[in-house]
Amino acid sequence: MSASPVFDIDAIIRDVRAAAKPRAPATTATLPQSRPNRSNVAIVAANKTAEIEERAALAADSVPPCYLDDWAKLNHQKPAWVSDAAWQLALDDGGRFLDLWGREAAQFGWTPAELFDARADLIWRLYGESVEAIYADHVRLEYPY
Repeated sequence: MSASPVFDIDAIIRDVRAAAKPRAPATTATLPQSRPNRSNVAIVAANKTAEIEERAALAADSVPPCYLDDWAKLNHQKPAWVSDAAWQLALDDGGRFLDLWGREAAQFGWTPAELFDARADLIWRLYGESVEAIYADHVRLEYPY
């Protein structure tokens, strides 16, 4: 029988460390002193605001003023936790709802959050169904028979 090889774990660790060429951890003295240019962030934010305002202006004729900003924001950017398909369906349902019932919803005092909040408020619960009637605290859906 041949003898099994002997491993020197300390020698292996030394070899690995030497090959990796580790550096000393960064300290405040070794960090770069220049500040990053954050002006690009401001430019992106300004562009998004302008795009949302443009969308709001396009919808101003058909969307009650109390819903205009929230509707424009929702049309402009999909909530991160929502799938593309769910977002498109909510936009379709929301547009149909606002066309047919937007003014009544505003008169009843429905808030933008009650209509558009992506955590399953009204337009996220319609799933393609049409609203038959609206009340102060609920809607009645129209079901095809």
